[in-house]
Amino acid sequence: MRERRWTPQPPGLAGRSRRREHGAGRPDRNFRPRPHAADGPALLYGWHTVKAALENPRLTEALVINSVLRPAASAALVHAVAQHAKWSCRREIRAALLRTEHLSLARALEFSREFPPPMLHELLTSSRLPTQIKDQLLRESQASSPPTSC
Repeated sequence: MRERRWTPQPPGLAGRSRRREHGAGRPDRNFRPRPHAADGPALLYGWHTVKAALENPRLTEALVINSVLRPAASAALVHAVAQHAKWSCRREIRAALLRTEHLSLARALEFSREFPPPMLHELLTSSRLPTQIKDQLLRESQASSPPTSC
């Protein structure tokens, strides 16, 4: 009798994945890496898929932030998170959205009002927003902040 080794995959997939890893045999044309909730919604494609992923109860704030801050994050993902009722009201996610390059001026102005000018300036130094939007946000924050008296 042949001894079976424990593998983290179901027994039927163990041989195929081993062949795929070593490049032996015919390539598996049906193999497609599937997105997982732990990978974040940035790896999921399509507007409806992103919206469904944002409704996933297992999705955490850290996963959303990491997905939005990835250089490959799509504009659709940033807009979906910025408009989502659950995620867009969280301060850390707003800070992450202000660091992305795809956030609209209207949303950036809305989100920037929550941060004091020194913190906003620090956020925008590491931001990939266009320079014009950064300048506008800094002007708005300086105009809306009351002058400090010593």
